[in-house]
Amino acid sequence: VAVDETGVFDKIRFFDQESSYELSWTDTGTIGTIGAMAATPDGSALYVSSTAGMGKINIGVTPPGTSVPLPVSSHKYNDFAFDLARNVIYGTSTAGTVDVISANDGSVTKEYLLHSGARPIGIDISPDGSEIAIALNGLQAILFMEPQTGETIASVRPVIGDEGNIYYENQPFDVIYGRSGRLYSDGNPGSSDTDYLHVIDTSTHTWLAKSPYP
Repeated sequence: VAVDETGVFDKIRFFDQESSYELSWTDTGTIGTIGAMAATPDGSALYVSSTAGMGKINIGVTPPGTSVPLPVSSHKYNDFAFDLARNVIYGTSTAGTVDVISANDGSVTKEYLLHSGARPIGIDISPDGSEIAIALNGLQAILFMEPQTGETIASVRPVIGDEGNIYYENQPFDVIYGRSGRLYSDGNPGSSDTDYLHVIDTSTHTWLAKSPYP
C-alpha cells in the first residue's frame, strides 16, 4: 500500500495477504504524489510511479524494508473456554489472539493469531473437544478452529437480514454449544441496531435460523 506523506519521503507498506497484518515498510526516497504501482511478473521488483519520478523496490523472500512485529497476546481476556480433557483453557485476548493457557500454572503455551481486526469476544468448546467456536466481533463471523493446531475449520457469518439498512451492524458477541449439532450465538450491535439469537449447524457449519424480532 502506498502512503503519501507530508514533508517526508513517501512510504510503501507491505501486508500479509492472508491475515492483513502489516509486515514491513520502506520509503521511496522521494517526496511527491504517488500514482500507479505494478510488480514484475516474477514478483522480484515493484515499480512505483510518482510526480517525483519512477521508483523501484526490489522484493526478495522476506518483505523489504523495516519489519513490523506481529501482535502478541496482551494476557487480558474477553472470555474463556475450559478444556478439562486436555487440562487447558482457551482465552480470547484483547490483542486479537486465541491463547492456550495451562490450567496448572496459568502460563500461555500457544498463541493463535487471528486476522487483523478480528476482535475475538465469546468462545466455547464443543462437547467432544474437536473444535472451538469464537465470536469475531470485528469480522462479522463465527470462527470454528481446531483447538490443538489453531487451524481454521470453517467461518460462518450470522444472517441479520437488514444489510441495506444504514444502521446495519453485524457484530457477533457470544457463542455457546447446545444440543448435538448446534451452536447458538448472539450479537452486540450497540444502540443503533438489533441483533438476534442465531442457530448454527456444527456438522455442516452453516447458519440455520435466527430468533423472531424481540
